[in-house]
Amino acid sequence: MLAAIEASYRSDFHSFVRVAAALTGDVHTGLDVVQEAFSAAVKTRLSFRAEGLIEAWLWSIVMNKARTAQRSTRQRRRLEQLA
Repeated sequence: MLAAIEASYRSDFHSFVRVAAALTGDVHTGLDVVQEAFSAAVKTRLSFRAEGLIEAWLWSIVMNKARTAQRSTRQRRRLEQLA
């Protein structure tokens, strides 16, 4: 399982970052999102039920982390405008 996660990280890293950056609006945030997503994947790898492809599971983690980062950025900007 760990080897499959690492293989996907190595082969699809740029695609993960590209999508995360597009969702967050920032390349640096996209990089952070991918790092957080793969860290989470390694920590929770035993929860993967093998009902689908591991790549799909990894993509869902990246997408969820990117959406969370996007929401946080929006909230921070709103708060800055109020200040």
